[in-house]
Amino acid sequence: MKKISILLFLLLSINSCGPQESNTHVEINTSSIVGGELVEKDEFKAVVALVRNGDFHCSGVLIAEDVVLTAAHCLGGFAAESIRVYVGDGEKRPALRAFLRGQHEVERVIFHPSLKWNERRGFVNFGDYNANDVGLVFLKEPITDVEPLKILENLSVVKNYLKKGQTTTVVGYGYDGEDKPVFTNVTPEYGLKRKVDIMIKNFNNHEVDIRDDGKDSCYIDSGGPALVNVDGEYQVLALVSGSNGLCGENEFPVYYSLVFDSICWIAKETDMKFTDLFRNCDRYQLIQNKCEELPPKPAAQCASNLSELIFETQILDLHSL
Repeated sequence: MKKISILLFLLLSINSCGPQESNTHVEINTSSIVGGELVEKDEFKAVVALVRNGDFHCSGVLIAEDVVLTAAHCLGGFAAESIRVYVGDGEKRPALRAFLRGQHEVERVIFHPSLKWNERRGFVNFGDYNANDVGLVFLKEPITDVEPLKILENLSVVKNYLKKGQTTTVVGYGYDGEDKPVFTNVTPEYGLKRKVDIMIKNFNNHEVDIRDDGKDSCYIDSGGPALVNVDGEYQVLALVSGSNGLCGENEFPVYYSLVFDSICWIAKETDMKFTDLFRNCDRYQLIQNKCEELPPKPAAQCASNLSELIFETQILDLHSL
């Protein structure tokens, strides 16, 4: 599957939102929740919004008191001081268009080292087998009244939830319908935190395709989490990345970045503790070592096959592969 619709210049003109096999430079529609419902008061409180220029920019999720996990394309080309983090159930837009000021200042932002950034063209390697659309936002002060969400990173547990037909709960502040007046007389809304249950269609080593008829993420949901319920506790499986289709049409893949594939980098940058860190690091490095010298399409197939083998066999010593 190709990622046809997160070229950064789109983010410079509109507020935003993917598994791929090609390394060509491509555009991706940044992704609101379509076909879902408003969250209950303070439900999914750890799901937050990134704010720029007084309006909603992207979604994200608090994974530590001072760290927000979001999509890298929400951060590329933007100074940390231009972004603030909003905590709450949201404000209805586009009505009123009152200036929105996030409560929390940002110290710095970074994105996954596999991504290649060009000042003129934005990220130029979306489509590579290891180009993870994952970024971190570090806050100046911790958020102490919100319990962060855990990342699903134990590979033995991931195996039970990363499968076709598995239900995920996607949460974000994005549009509740496609922003294309030609298709409807209804003006879509955004800015209120919504949730929707959507099933997994497909996945590879670093991305998952999550979509259904009339159920989708959309603009400004970018960076918001796809959650799975693990023994009564919601954990972060993936982040909204992008799609090449219209919101909710279920005709083309909708890409989400699998967060556990970036867990080794997240641990290094945050000093967070994870239960299966070493196996995650070994898995990621093994895929790099085996696949990085191959041409784009064979590399993508190599990475996907290796990842599937690791999950199917639950090999304890990855170095034996």
